[in-house]
Amino acid sequence: MEFSVSYATINDGFMYHDKISKHHVGSVVHDFYLRNHAASGTAEEWLQRIQNNQVSLTATAKPLAPDTVLKAGDRLTYFRLPWAEPEAPSSISVLYEDEHVLAVAKPAGLQVLPKASFCQRTVLGLLQAYQQQVRCKRYAGSQQPVPVHRLGRGTSGEAFSQSTPWLSRAAQASTEALRCLPSHTTARQAFA
Repeated sequence: MEFSVSYATINDGFMYHDKISKHHVGSVVHDFYLRNHAASGTAEEWLQRIQNNQVSLTATAKPLAPDTVLKAGDRLTYFRLPWAEPEAPSSISVLYEDEHVLAVAKPAGLQVLPKASFCQRTVLGLLQAYQQQVRCKRYAGSQQPVPVHRLGRGTSGEAFSQSTPWLSRAAQASTEALRCLPSHTTARQAFA
């Protein structure tokens, strides 16, 4: 079964979360973002974002000043303003589905999880739409399926997701066990 969506021109933005560790105690908000997220903006860009109230204390949603001193355990939220995502495939083929597992054919060019320029144009975004439009009617009370592994954006292939917490733990344990096998082992090649 083919499932597709029409992407909006501009996405809804994205919230990034950070927890302050003991290593960052005493740092100020602006310095924290410069040191830990330098690839995401210059000093001026981070200052503008903070002054634009895009950085807040998660617990209170209170915007933070650039010179706010951080404490251990503080949780920060940075809201990235909406942007136009690059073109990406907008459909997946459902290969198998039951109340616990969903297997889809991921086309090349589709990111699995949000990262960098891609937020909603991802396998996860398509799974969320599929859950809301199809799965919740088929499997009453079903949970949102989430990918249990990643394929590169340029790779096409089968992508598996689960909607049961215990199944997720089992899949992670299986993946860890497979990483321990030598690369020439048949089992590893079958799953690589």
